[in-house]
Amino acid sequence: TGNTRFKRSHRMKRLQEKKNAYLHDAMHKASRKVIDLAKENDCKTIVIGDLKGIKQENTRKSFVQIPLHILVKQIEYKGRLAGIHVCLEEE
Repeated sequence: TGNTRFKRSHRMKRLQEKKNAYLHDAMHKASRKVIDLAKENDCKTIVIGDLKGIKQENTRKSFVQIPLHILVKQIEYKGRLAGIHVCLEEE
């Protein structure tokens, strides 16, 4: 995407892959922690608020990219497997 003359170097590709793997692992660990805490406390429902507007809109700070929607999807998926209802609420 972006400029067609710009070609990503091999090192940049590796760094992007490493960042993606790190975030993927962190999202799995965080979602597992949420589900484990819900199980420990005998929770039957997890309520997640609306995440719109939680990220910064400033494009100069785009290096802070935490895919919260992926975390929510993983919590929903793992909650369903554990028999925990996950509800998304508008705030």
